[in-house]
Amino acid sequence: MTLLRSDEPIDLLFTDVIMPGGIGGVELAREARALRPAIKLLFASGLGAASVEHGGTLAQEVQVLMKPYDLPQLLDTLRRILSA
Repeated sequence: MTLLRSDEPIDLLFTDVIMPGGIGGVELAREARALRPAIKLLFASGLGAASVEHGGTLAQEVQVLMKPYDLPQLLDTLRRILSA
């Protein structure tokens, strides 16, 4: 959150759906979008896209990379999202 609140340029947030430490990936993404409406989002999940769609507010703009994934899949997904 500190970095999201800073003046650093951030084009994309890549986060897991389920994270330790009190804040989940969906909540983090909502906070990121509140601070930076144009930020692109990529979630990693072993649960599928439905794990991100609860509440529906992010569902249309979300990309989910299913676990397990390899480096070529990650790079391809990042290129596709950032070039859109």
